[in-house]
Formats: sequence, C-alpha cells, structure tokens
Amino acid sequence: MITTRDNKVLEFIDEYKVACTSTIAELFYPSRRMAQNRLRKLVDVGEIKRTRYYYMEEYIYYQKKNNQFKHNLVLTNFYRELHKRSKIIRFNKEFTYFDGLRPDAFIVFSIGNSKYIAFVEVELSKKGFDLGKYKKLYMSEKYKECLPVFPLIMVISDHKIKESDEFNIIKIDTELERMEKLYEIIN
Repeated sequence: MITTRDNKVLEFIDEYKVACTSTIAELFYPSRRMAQNRLRKLVDVGEIKRTRYYYMEEYIYYQKKNNQFKHNLVLTNFYRELHKRSKIIRFNKEFTYFDGLRPDAFIVFSIGNSKYIAFVEVELSKKGFDLGKYKKLYMSEKYKECLPVFPLIMVISDHKIKESDEFNIIKIDTELERMEKLYEIIN
C-alpha cells in the first residue's frame, strides 16, 4: 500500500528527477530506517528505480535516467542541505525567467528573520559559468518588474568561478561540505 507520504516522495522524484536516500529521509520521513523500508517497497512495486555507484554508498532513486542524472542529484542534495539550515519558501527547478534566462533553480528562503532570493546554477562541466546572461538581465532591469532586488547567484561547482564586483556570487562545492560559506556571506 502506498501512503500519502510515499506519494509526496514520488512527486518529489518526478519533479527533481533523482534523489538519494539521505535527501528523501531528511525531507519526508522521521528516520532513515523508515525511509529505506518505504523506498524499498516503492522499488518493489515498480514506482521508482534505484542504483548506487559503489556497494558502500547509499541508493539513488529515480523514475527514468537521463543525461542530467548527476546534475539533478547535485541539485537535490543542495535542496537537502538548504532545508537543514533554513526555511525554504520557494524552490523552482529550471525556472524560466525574463528573456529566456533559465537558471537550474530559483529559490526564496529565510534564515531567522531575513529572507533571501537566489538563482542557482550547477556547473559540472569545465566550460565555465556563464555570468553574461545574468549581466544582461541586470542591465535590462526587467527583474524589477517582479523582484525587490537582484537575486544572489549561487554556483555549485568543483571548478574555479570568476569573482565579480557587480554581483553577489556564492560558490559552493558539489559535495556541499562547505555550504557553511553561504551562511557566512549572507549573515
């Protein structure tokens, strides 16, 4: 029998495409053990699939593999880490903005009494982060039609990211162990 909570997990995986056990446990279940049991049942009835890269690593759950598998996994891990440290008010994956700007996510979150808005980019390739599209949006001032300020730009990458005097760019490693840097910068 699929529970209401299981359906929320399935909706999350449908929207974000992939999530690991620890992310699903953190967001939906009271314990990791319960999450593992429920996820195994969802796999057994064919609702989702799972894989893992090495025997000792946790499972990764998905409905259909695509060429953005690792990219989507980094994004859902970021969601989990942000959820641990703040209240997520809005998290839109691949949100299309003015003039076709499409960050990997648009987020609104709060820490204490302070609210923040940010564009999130996951940059796994060596081609580099494209700041030009954000400069174009900023210069056009179209963001002012619906946003009170220009959002932070969070780039999740293991590669070097050029700093900018014009924009507040926060670089976070893909393994997310240095996410504390985000809180140092915005607090």
